[in-house]
Amino acid sequence: MALLIVLVLTSVIGLYYYLRIISTLFANADRPITIPGPRHPFFYFSTYAALVVLAGALCWLGIFPGMVLQGIRSFLLLH
Repeated sequence: MALLIVLVLTSVIGLYYYLRIISTLFANADRPITIPGPRHPFFYFSTYAALVVLAGALCWLGIFPGMVLQGIRSFLLLH
């Protein structure tokens, strides 16, 4: 019985949360849309640099996971 109460309560909370987002989306539908101006070139450079670094790290960790696993093991043995 307690599990059923928790289920209903969390469902109501989730429903409220998502309906609030949807109502916010459609509440300002009559206002004109303003398009932001161009951003500084550094913004684009830093975004692409971060993307390249993270993609490289993801590929490196996917191909050579042994170094990361060994580092985790040695860290856990120290503590």
